Parts: sequence; C-alpha cells; structure tokens
Amino acid sequence: MPKVEKKIETKAQKRSAKLAEAMVRTEKADLELHRMKQIKDYAEYKMMKGHSKETAYQMAKAHILNSNDKA
Repeated sequence: MPKVEKKIETKAQKRSAKLAEAMVRTEKADLELHRMKQIKDYAEYKMMKGHSKETAYQMAKAHILNSNDKA
C-alpha cells in the first residue's frame, strides 16, 4: 500500500489562502454593487422615457444581467 504524504501548510501559506479568499469575496461584493447601480441607473433612464417603475426595473435587470453574463 503506497504511503500518502500529508500536505503541510506553513503559516504563510495559510495566511495567503485566507487573504485570497477575502479578496475573492470583496471582488464579488464590488461586482454585485456595481451591477445594482447599473440596474438602478438604467431603470431611471427608462422611467424618464415613460415606462412604469416595475417595467423599467424588469427591463433593466434583464438587460444588465444578460449583457454581463456574456462578458
């Protein structure tokens, strides 16, 4: 039976992994805030053009989320 080597993480590796996880979380939160601002701005534009609030937000979400998925 082959011996399984245990992977030993050093203190620096643990700290780096924790920092990387925090950076990913922060990036996702920033992206979500940015998308919500885009949706709000687009919906306000559509409301100025005469659409109802509900319709404007539906169109904004569909437009922003679909266009960002492709990027």
